Amino acid sequence: KEHTYTLVFDGNGADIGSMESLTVHYTDTLTLPKNLYENTTIPCTYMGWIHDKDALKADYGDEEELEAKKIIKKAGKEAEDGATITLYAFWDIAPEIEAKDWYIGKEMAENMTEEQLLERAKSTDREDGDLERGKELVVVDFDKEDFLHLGQIGSCTVTFQATDSAGNITYKDIKVEVSEDGWLDMPY
Repeated sequence: KEHTYTLVFDGNGADIGSMESLTVHYTDTLTLPKNLYENTTIPCTYMGWIHDKDALKADYGDEEELEAKKIIKKAGKEAEDGATITLYAFWDIAPEIEAKDWYIGKEMAENMTEEQLLERAKSTDREDGDLERGKELVVVDFDKEDFLHLGQIGSCTVTFQATDSAGNITYKDIKVEVSEDGWLDMPY
Protein backbone atom coordinates (compact mmCIF):
# COMPACT_ATOMS: atom_id res chain seq x y z
CA LYS A 1 0.00 0.00 0.00
CA GLU A 2 1.29 3.44 -0.96
CA HIS A 3 2.06 5.84 1.90
CA THR A 4 -0.33 8.75 2.50
CA TYR A 5 0.77 12.17 3.77
CA THR A 6 -1.10 15.25 4.99
CA LEU A 7 0.11 18.67 3.86
CA VAL A 8 -0.83 21.44 6.27
CA PHE A 9 -0.54 25.11 5.25
CA ASP A 10 0.43 27.48 8.07
CA GLY A 11 0.06 31.28 7.72
CA ASN A 12 3.38 31.83 9.55
CA GLY A 13 2.31 34.98 11.38
CA ALA A 14 -0.60 35.85 9.11
CA ASP A 15 -3.55 37.37 10.95
CA ILE A 16 -6.22 36.72 8.31
CA GLY A 17 -7.25 33.53 6.50
CA SER A 18 -7.23 29.78 6.79
CA MET A 19 -6.52 26.90 4.44
CA GLU A 20 -7.59 23.29 4.13
CA SER A 21 -4.97 20.57 4.40
CA LEU A 22 -4.27 18.22 1.49
CA THR A 23 -3.94 14.44 1.54
CA VAL A 24 -1.36 13.19 -0.97
CA HIS A 25 0.42 9.99 -1.97
CA TYR A 26 4.16 9.75 -2.61
CA THR A 27 3.72 9.32 -6.39
CA ASP A 28 1.10 12.07 -6.81
CA THR A 29 1.59 15.14 -8.94
CA LEU A 30 -0.17 18.09 -7.38
CA THR A 31 -0.69 21.80 -7.67
CA LEU A 32 -0.13 23.62 -4.41
CA PRO A 33 -3.18 25.64 -3.44
CA LYS A 34 -3.37 29.41 -3.82
CA ASN A 35 -2.37 31.19 -0.63
CA LEU A 36 -5.46 32.40 1.26
CA TYR A 37 -3.57 34.07 4.11
CA GLU A 38 -2.97 37.78 4.61
CA ASN A 39 -0.39 39.30 6.90
CA THR A 40 -1.41 42.80 7.94
CA THR A 41 0.74 42.82 11.10
CA ILE A 42 3.94 43.91 9.28
CA PRO A 43 4.70 45.39 5.84
CA CYS A 44 5.51 42.35 3.72
CA THR A 45 4.79 40.41 0.52
CA TYR A 46 3.81 36.76 0.21
CA MET A 47 6.45 34.91 -1.85
CA GLY A 48 5.57 31.18 -1.63
CA TRP A 49 5.82 28.18 0.70
CA ILE A 50 8.70 27.08 2.94
CA HIS A 51 9.50 24.07 5.13
CA ASP A 52 11.51 26.03 7.72
CA LYS A 53 9.37 28.90 8.99
CA ASP A 54 12.49 31.07 9.43
CA ALA A 55 13.85 30.50 5.89
CA LEU A 56 14.73 33.54 3.78
CA LYS A 57 13.78 32.10 0.38
CA ALA A 58 10.67 30.25 -0.82
CA ASP A 59 10.92 26.49 -1.43
CA TYR A 60 7.80 26.42 -3.64
CA GLY A 61 5.78 29.02 -5.52
CA ASP A 62 2.10 29.75 -5.07
CA GLU A 63 0.05 27.27 -7.10
CA GLU A 64 3.24 25.49 -8.22
CA GLU A 65 2.74 22.12 -9.89
CA LEU A 66 5.16 19.46 -8.60
CA GLU A 67 5.55 15.87 -7.53
CA ALA A 68 4.52 15.20 -3.94
CA LYS A 69 7.74 13.23 -3.38
CA LYS A 70 9.75 16.48 -3.72
CA ILE A 71 7.96 17.92 -0.65
CA ILE A 72 8.03 14.60 1.24
CA LYS A 73 11.77 14.07 0.64
CA LYS A 74 12.65 17.64 1.65
CA ALA A 75 10.68 17.10 4.87
CA GLY A 76 12.51 13.78 5.47
CA LYS A 77 9.23 11.88 5.88
CA GLU A 78 9.48 9.24 3.10
CA ALA A 79 9.24 6.30 5.51
CA GLU A 80 6.45 7.74 7.67
CA ASP A 81 3.04 6.60 6.45
CA GLY A 82 0.40 9.06 7.66
CA ALA A 83 2.96 11.80 8.38
CA THR A 84 1.90 15.44 8.56
CA ILE A 85 4.10 17.93 6.72
CA THR A 86 3.69 21.62 7.43
CA LEU A 87 4.41 24.21 4.76
CA TYR A 88 4.66 27.79 6.00
CA ALA A 89 3.75 30.93 4.10
CA PHE A 90 6.92 32.89 3.32
CA TRP A 91 6.60 36.63 3.91
CA ASP A 92 9.33 38.85 2.48
CA ILE A 93 9.55 41.71 4.98
CA ALA A 94 9.92 45.33 3.84
CA PRO A 95 13.32 46.99 4.34
CA GLU A 96 14.16 49.29 7.24
CA ILE A 97 15.70 52.74 6.90
CA GLU A 98 17.95 54.33 9.51
CA ALA A 99 18.28 58.11 9.22
CA LYS A 100 18.35 61.00 11.69
CA ASP A 101 17.45 64.66 11.48
CA TRP A 102 20.42 66.74 10.35
CA TYR A 103 21.58 70.19 11.39
CA ILE A 104 23.81 71.97 8.89
CA GLY A 105 25.31 75.40 8.21
CA LYS A 106 24.13 77.79 5.48
CA GLU A 107 27.11 77.08 3.20
CA MET A 108 26.51 73.34 3.32
CA ALA A 109 22.80 73.87 2.59
CA GLU A 110 23.62 75.95 -0.49
CA ASN A 111 25.89 73.18 -1.82
CA MET A 112 23.77 70.18 -0.82
CA THR A 113 23.82 67.13 -3.12
CA GLU A 114 21.69 64.03 -3.26
CA GLU A 115 24.82 61.95 -2.53
CA GLN A 116 25.43 63.86 0.71
CA LEU A 117 21.88 63.15 1.81
CA LEU A 118 22.23 59.45 0.96
CA GLU A 119 25.34 59.29 3.19
CA ARG A 120 22.96 60.18 6.03
CA ALA A 121 20.85 57.04 5.60
CA LYS A 122 21.28 53.30 5.63
CA SER A 123 18.76 50.66 4.59
CA THR A 124 18.82 46.97 5.46
CA ASP A 125 16.53 44.17 4.41
CA ARG A 126 16.11 40.80 6.14
CA GLU A 127 16.30 38.91 2.85
CA ASP A 128 18.57 41.16 0.76
CA GLY A 129 21.00 42.57 3.35
CA ASP A 130 22.26 46.15 2.92
CA LEU A 131 20.52 48.02 0.12
CA GLU A 132 22.66 50.06 -2.26
CA ARG A 133 22.55 53.84 -1.88
CA GLY A 134 21.47 55.53 -5.09
CA LYS A 135 19.89 52.35 -6.43
CA GLU A 136 17.60 50.60 -3.90
CA LEU A 137 17.86 53.48 -1.40
CA VAL A 138 17.06 56.86 -2.93
CA VAL A 139 16.01 60.39 -2.03
CA VAL A 140 12.46 61.04 -3.23
CA ASP A 141 12.13 64.14 -5.42
CA PHE A 142 15.52 65.68 -4.57
CA ASP A 143 15.59 69.33 -5.57
CA LYS A 144 18.68 71.43 -4.90
CA GLU A 145 16.40 74.52 -4.87
CA ASP A 146 14.85 73.28 -1.60
CA PHE A 147 18.21 73.88 0.08
CA LEU A 148 19.21 77.12 -1.66
CA HIS A 149 16.40 79.10 -0.06
CA LEU A 150 16.66 77.94 3.53
CA GLY A 151 18.53 81.12 4.49
CA GLN A 152 20.42 81.51 7.74
CA ILE A 153 17.85 79.48 9.66
CA GLY A 154 15.22 77.22 8.11
CA SER A 155 14.36 73.58 7.49
CA CYS A 156 12.99 71.17 4.94
CA THR A 157 11.87 67.56 4.93
CA VAL A 158 13.83 64.92 3.04
CA THR A 159 12.14 61.62 2.20
CA PHE A 160 14.17 58.45 1.71
CA GLN A 161 12.72 55.44 -0.15
CA ALA A 162 14.05 51.88 0.07
CA THR A 163 12.86 49.13 -2.30
CA ASP A 164 13.79 45.46 -1.84
CA SER A 165 13.97 42.67 -4.43
CA ALA A 166 10.36 41.63 -3.68
CA GLY A 167 9.10 45.14 -4.44
CA ASN A 168 8.42 46.09 -0.81
CA ILE A 169 8.84 49.84 -0.33
CA THR A 170 9.61 51.76 2.86
CA TYR A 171 9.73 55.53 3.34
CA LYS A 172 11.39 57.60 6.06
CA ASP A 173 11.32 61.37 6.51
CA ILE A 174 14.02 63.41 8.20
CA LYS A 175 14.23 67.12 8.86
CA VAL A 176 17.27 68.99 7.54
CA GLU A 177 17.65 72.23 9.44
CA VAL A 178 20.04 75.12 8.90
CA SER A 179 21.43 76.35 12.18
CA GLU A 180 23.72 79.28 12.88
CA ASP A 181 26.46 77.10 14.31
CA GLY A 182 26.05 74.37 11.66
CA TRP A 183 26.32 71.46 14.11
CA LEU A 184 26.85 68.25 12.14
CA ASP A 185 25.96 64.65 12.87
CA MET A 186 28.10 61.75 11.65
CA PRO A 187 26.77 59.96 8.52
CA TYR A 188 25.87 56.26 8.56
